Amino acid sequence: MGRTVRDLPVPGRSPAELEKVVLAWLDQNEFTVLDPHTDGSEKRLPRWDGDFIFHPQPGQLLAIRSGSRGNTEIILEIGVRALAEGSTAHAEGYVTGRGIGWAGKEYDFVSTTLAVAGVPRKRGLELLGALERYLATLPVSPTPSTPPLRSSALPSLPSTSFSTPPPIPPSSAPAPTGPRPYRWTDRRMAGRPFPVGTSAEIVGVTASRLQSRLSEVLYGLGFEVVLDQPPRFDAKPAKPGPVDPHQGFVVGERNLRVDAGLRRRALGRGVAAAVAGAVCAAGALWGAAAAGSELGLLALPAGLLFGYAFTSVAAAGSFDSDIVWVLYAPRAPEPGAAAGPTVPGAFNLTIRAGSVTSQNWAGRAASGRNFKGLHPTGTDLATVPSQIAQALLRPAPP
Repeated sequence: MGRTVRDLPVPGRSPAELEKVVLAWLDQNEFTVLDPHTDGSEKRLPRWDGDFIFHPQPGQLLAIRSGSRGNTEIILEIGVRALAEGSTAHAEGYVTGRGIGWAGKEYDFVSTTLAVAGVPRKRGLELLGALERYLATLPVSPTPSTPPLRSSALPSLPSTSFSTPPPIPPSSAPAPTGPRPYRWTDRRMAGRPFPVGTSAEIVGVTASRLQSRLSEVLYGLGFEVVLDQPPRFDAKPAKPGPVDPHQGFVVGERNLRVDAGLRRRALGRGVAAAVAGAVCAAGALWGAAAAGSELGLLALPAGLLFGYAFTSVAAAGSFDSDIVWVLYAPRAPEPGAAAGPTVPGAFNLTIRAGSVTSQNWAGRAASGRNFKGLHPTGTDLATVPSQIAQALLRPAPP
């Protein structure tokens, strides 16, 4: 038990500016701020099946991830402090739970699910790494100089230069009402036939820099990064499946909305189920009356409730959105050459986009949202993969 602690320095930013950046990142990643400046006293968050109990460090921001819907939650405590040439974000991350056996216990983040509360602890480590990479990409001044990405391939694509990360444009779709979308957890999309896409190769860049650069580009095109998993550098063989863990995977999403079509279809099926239930209930009622029993009176409302429940379950937690994903695979280095997230190398990129339907799922200790199917893709997505490649690929400086 314990906490995962990171100090994340950000040059050229005042504490007030860094606090705003941290708050925006927490909001984008489904965290709810419980206390922006704790006094160090015990805090409780009541739930119907038990309270969350927190023991925050004084003076830090206390945030809880609000999208898991399980009996465990990911917690981040962040304190912003001034440095001689900027600020630093002191982050402490852990997982806690509610109910019998928890009572305020804290578990640090881990890189494997084979542990107590392994799924949220691993996700917490991924989120803390994403925050670290995001803060590392913040410009030091209004006109910073961004190191270029050396690239080759896709000669037909024009080059595009970047300096500061482009602002995040507002989504053209209204915020979804009704069920809340859970976080993306599905890497299997890489094995699906997305309708539009391209490929590229980039050389002379580190995996960490490429991961951060992809996030910048997706945000600039109006996509929220909903899945951000860097490649794994080890000698373990790849496991069978659509995505090799040695490949990096970034997923962006925009125009998120409730799947109205599924709701209409579910309503039709629910009405049919309710009618069938009512017919069966009427038969049971007639039989009970003939036998002189009053138990059959319960059959009619039971049939109607069954139809209503069928409609609600079938329609809950289904969403439509525009998705773009980037899969990048490090090319094997020369024999004896070093490899790792901070070592420059060569990468093959696959970029795909499409309009999809997704569905929430939930278990006792975790939850998420998975890909369910593709539907007709709008013309606004047809050029997105090429735009991403154009932003990433540009000639190396002389």
